[in-house]
Amino acid sequence: MIFKRFFCIFSVLALTITLFTGCASSNALKDGTYRAEAKDFDSSGYKDYVVVTIKDAKYSSVEFDSFYKDDTNKKKSQDEVYAAAYPSGKNYVKPAKYSKQLAEKLLSDQNIQKVDVIATATTSSNSFKKLISALESNIKKGKTDTLVVDKAS
Repeated sequence: MIFKRFFCIFSVLALTITLFTGCASSNALKDGTYRAEAKDFDSSGYKDYVVVTIKDAKYSSVEFDSFYKDDTNKKKSQDEVYAAAYPSGKNYVKPAKYSKQLAEKLLSDQNIQKVDVIATATTSSNSFKKLISALESNIKKGKTDTLVVDKAS
């Protein structure tokens, strides 16, 4: 009788551990390089994208930028004409700076939910958060195809 009770308790415990171990590993970030981009170009002709590298189940590099519709090598963060259109003043964060700040915050916190929206770059911040959030499903599955996200900005 005691043996049966011990065996039942042990079996339930073993199944519970197996279940939780399986769930934990399915939520782990799989090593690789992943990309997500907005479905459409914005009114300035740019399309937001992120490229992340996962190493040892952690974000090891993050790139956030936008490429131009007529020249994919033209990046918003490097477009001096675009940056010059921003009002001057200490409160405005230009693309070169906010792209870097958002990426660095994700690298340091390892959690998109902890990345705050940057004032004066609200649309881009929200786009970054949406792209990363959508991409996390692919990262957990190890699916490296480019993910196209509707309404990223």
